[in-house]
Amino acid sequence: MTRQRKRIHQVVPTLPSGSMVRLGERGETFVRDIAGPSSSIPVVLLHGWTWTADLNFADVFVPLSRAHRVIAPDLRMHGRGVRDGGFTLTDAGDDVIALLDVLGIEHAILCGYSMGGGIAADVVARYPDRVVGTVISGTAACYVGTPRDRMIFAGLRALQPLAIAGFDPRLGVFATAALRRRSTSLASRWDWARVELGRTSLADMLAVGRHIPSVDLRVLPPNAQPRPCEYLLLAGDRLCRPHLQRELAEVLGARITEVEANHDLPITNPEWFAELMIDAVAELTDRISRQQSRLA
Repeated sequence: MTRQRKRIHQVVPTLPSGSMVRLGERGETFVRDIAGPSSSIPVVLLHGWTWTADLNFADVFVPLSRAHRVIAPDLRMHGRGVRDGGFTLTDAGDDVIALLDVLGIEHAILCGYSMGGGIAADVVARYPDRVVGTVISGTAACYVGTPRDRMIFAGLRALQPLAIAGFDPRLGVFATAALRRRSTSLASRWDWARVELGRTSLADMLAVGRHIPSVDLRVLPPNAQPRPCEYLLLAGDRLCRPHLQRELAEVLGARITEVEANHDLPITNPEWFAELMIDAVAELTDRISRQQSRLA
């Protein structure tokens, strides 16, 4: 007799309203813009590769908006993000600056997870006057520093003929499905999460994957101006290894907080991830305030 797996009751996170925003000639992207205290520094949330803003930050939006205006775009080649012109880290960073311009925001805090952390670091290096500080987690300065990582990206390149032929197995869905076995939170949100993961096609995923091996943030531009940075280092991360995260944190002069968690933390334990992000933003804003007081 075949045992049938018990169907887990499905829930959909309560999300604030969002809309498509035109970024001039760059294209348009889906953005959640949640009002916060008018005197606060706006916070921009930048999600990880193959995910969307909702999937990465669903549980962060509302509680963080109690202290800050929160802006969360789907990034270039992801979800409902910009599809014009492919992907580079600098293009994605320029999209962020274009979004700030459209929304009339002079400067902001950038919170980046995984790929989003690389975008945040790039924006700080090139647009220091637009960023007052960053919170980064699960991000490396360079992604091809080990044989294992080089093998991963070589494997992704081997999938390119499938994308060219129009075959799309929704790799993000396939790669994430097994996590349901050890996360009741993800299992209960799976129907919703599967839709979010399915918004990024194989072709889009590979467009980003082709560029990531060329990213190297180990040496910042000579004119780069450091900004306060909180780094949530995932000590149990089996994808972006802890020593690679620490390398970027040290380049950025970050204050490091170690967390015993794997790279899938935002989707397997979203409540804890939200607490960590909110605490990190609070610590960052306190540091910025103390720094400004000393300069006054």
